Amino acid sequence: MKINRHILIMLSGIIIHSAPPAEAQKPYYFGIDIGAFKSVMRENFTRHVDGVLIEKNTFENAYNGQYGGLYLGYRMIDTETIFTDLQVHVNVANGDVGFQTASSVWVRKLDYNFGIDFQPGLHINEKLSAFVDFSLERGRFKFTKTGSSTTHDSRPDLIGYGFGMGIALAASSKIDIKAQYRFSQYDTTTITSTLEELHKIDQALLTPTFNTFILSVQWNVRDE
Repeated sequence: MKINRHILIMLSGIIIHSAPPAEAQKPYYFGIDIGAFKSVMRENFTRHVDGVLIEKNTFENAYNGQYGGLYLGYRMIDTETIFTDLQVHVNVANGDVGFQTASSVWVRKLDYNFGIDFQPGLHINEKLSAFVDFSLERGRFKFTKTGSSTTHDSRPDLIGYGFGMGIALAASSKIDIKAQYRFSQYDTTTITSTLEELHKIDQALLTPTFNTFILSVQWNVRDE
């Protein structure tokens, strides 16, 4: 049976063009973070008088607090099974850790941090997904000491890194609820205090670390 050549060409065009491959969505998104952190502020302390070491101690104090922040991201890859997000975040913290020695009162605090997150993940089903998080951060800290021996008031900016994991639940096509754990560690900083008339020099080395538990509400910006 002969079929008109023009009909074959038309049918071929329908087969080729009627069902183009679906392009994965690459949405922008933004969200609100609410977090709580638990940490131990570890401080290696030395005191010298006239160049002679007279005291060496290590102080460890629990440092717990809360923070809130914002993040903005972009889904670079999105298939039926995997995805990859890139986002930036900024957080403001409250709470501090204070402790007292025989002659001084010390206060340590994280004021805020900001950074970038790389989050590859896996779609478990239509509603639930899991991801891992790798972050690079910069944090502003406040370290003060007052008393009868030496005093200091410094606010260093420290670079840190973080890693963790989380899950996301799609409450609707536009809203995700996310729960996440992240471990963060910042560079070691040195704080030096001098009391000239007594030739006394106090020095402290701090390496801030945080275990943070984060709950987020995320809005996805998609073309429907």
